[in-house]
Amino acid sequence: MIVSLLVSIFIHDIAQAITGILFNIKVSRIIFLPIGAIPTISKKPTRKIYEQIMLASGPIANLAIAGFLMVFLHPYKAYWDEPQNIGVGYAGNFIFQLQFINLCLGCLNLLPVFPMDAGRMLDTFLDGRVSTTRAIKIVNRVSVVVACLLFLAGIIWMQYALLLVALFVIFTIPLGRHYHPLKQRENADAKHDLNHSI
Repeated sequence: MIVSLLVSIFIHDIAQAITGILFNIKVSRIIFLPIGAIPTISKKPTRKIYEQIMLASGPIANLAIAGFLMVFLHPYKAYWDEPQNIGVGYAGNFIFQLQFINLCLGCLNLLPVFPMDAGRMLDTFLDGRVSTTRAIKIVNRVSVVVACLLFLAGIIWMQYALLLVALFVIFTIPLGRHYHPLKQRENADAKHDLNHSI
């Protein structure tokens, strides 16, 4: 199960890396999280859509794997009808667990929250449309709202996985102060202005 998770995350990151290379997007550093890696882009692409495609390629790769594995699961609905199949790996349901992992990674990264890929796509969309400070506030507020909705849904339906996702989002929002692309540009501009004045 652990190997399957690591391989799925690796495929997620490789898909983004290959897409980044195709669009000449340079990454200076990467921070690794359980839902994938957060790349720090040192050279922005010529068009914003390229960066969004790069970010989307990770969850798309995971969802594509999940869709492909459905071919090997018969009858498919029976796997979901057995609660013990969710999160418990054994030889008889390995393919289902691999599909479940990729499905979760793909869906989680499509949430419009930081540090998920869709949250960074929102950040890219806001870049240039609003001020740096406002863009950061918008992304953070959307993240908090989605986390609260997930937390409430987890309580209402007694789904502890949703509670964990909500807590994960809440605790990773502060990472945006250090790895948020817009914030990094703001800090770089501030340093440039300071050096220029000196």
